[in-house]
Amino acid sequence: MRERIPIGRIPVEAIVLDILSDVLNESADDLCERPILASHSWDSMASLEALAQFEHRFGVTLDLRSFHAVRTVDAMVVLVEDAVGARSVPASLGVLPDSLID
Repeated sequence: MRERIPIGRIPVEAIVLDILSDVLNESADDLCERPILASHSWDSMASLEALAQFEHRFGVTLDLRSFHAVRTVDAMVVLVEDAVGARSVPASLGVLPDSLID
């Protein structure tokens, strides 16, 4: 059972998926079905773009060694959650991704 996210907050996972989806030009569903980043257009430029977007959106600095060691979508979610220190963030950090709107 998934952790309940309080009203007014967005799961970090949803924002990470939204950023990766944008950078890799893939749907969030496709990223979840094929979670290995290398199976998508994950190259040095995509990696740097994603890093910049994560750091800007969440206001954190990610450890570069840890970031470059990430191989899957789930591992990226955990890395960002650890940097943020939470599994959700205030909704003011961004728009709720379409995938979470019923």
